[in-house]
Amino acid sequence: MVKRRQSFWMLGFLSVALLSPVAAQAQGRGGNMASPALMGNPAVQKELKLSDEQIGKAKSFAEEFRTAGQELMSQLEGLEGEDRYKKQQELNKSHNASGMKDVEAMLKPEQTKRFKQVVFQARGVDNLSDPEIAKSLKVTDEQAEKVKALIDDQRSQYREAMQESNGDRQAAGEKFLVIRKETNAKAMALMSTDQKMMYKEMAGEPFEFPAVGRPAR
Repeated sequence: MVKRRQSFWMLGFLSVALLSPVAAQAQGRGGNMASPALMGNPAVQKELKLSDEQIGKAKSFAEEFRTAGQELMSQLEGLEGEDRYKKQQELNKSHNASGMKDVEAMLKPEQTKRFKQVVFQARGVDNLSDPEIAKSLKVTDEQAEKVKALIDDQRSQYREAMQESNGDRQAAGEKFLVIRKETNAKAMALMSTDQKMMYKEMAGEPFEFPAVGRPAR
């Protein structure tokens, strides 16, 4: 039970969860990306210029999405190692795809475009492990191996930061942002000039992600 509670705490913080008071589903080994639960983030809502009605829908959606994600975690019980990882990725992919359809239904086209860019930025280095994105960027086998190493190292650093924070959400959030920034910089350094240009085009205008406890500007 303790291990499971720690897993949920981890899920609430890794990567995108730094950005939202509503814990988003996050990656286990760099697999799941930033999720539609980012709709619950006030800073994201402000960036998208949501109306009061849209904000209400976004908050409700984010909470329901998070709860549904936690319920899916029960399907991982009894699984370990690679089997657990693969099952988690399968669940995450399906859950996020379904959630994104709901998000698109509540947003205007221009808001949807920007939201996808924000999600892309939140994913960071994990974008390079996505088959479709890797194909578009023409990521080589050598680059893919180095990206995997970066993701594994980032995961280890997240765990250390979580343990050192002793439950302090703000302290963990600040550390996670630093780790994510450093890892993303290393990933960008692996890319060619053309890959960097394409990556930045996919990401759109930079968005500043506030950590837990930091108000949106």
